Amino acid sequence: MCYILITFDSTHDAMATELLLKGHVPYSIMPTLRSITSACGISIRVELEYSERIDELLASAPTHTLYLIDDSISLVQKL
Repeated sequence: MCYILITFDSTHDAMATELLLKGHVPYSIMPTLRSITSACGISIRVELEYSERIDELLASAPTHTLYLIDDSISLVQKL
């Protein structure tokens, strides 16, 4: 299964981004994967089908990093 994982430098940034996404795309909060180094242990998972909408919504978001995750082949790719 492929999805986008949004990581953050701080919990504050994660919470601010959650407010931007709320009501626009379905998402879930999850721990940051161990294979990804990040200062914050909180990530937001969004299904791949919403990738274009995510780009629009995150244009004004706090500091974040996007990753493409594919569990079927253990792929973690920074976008």
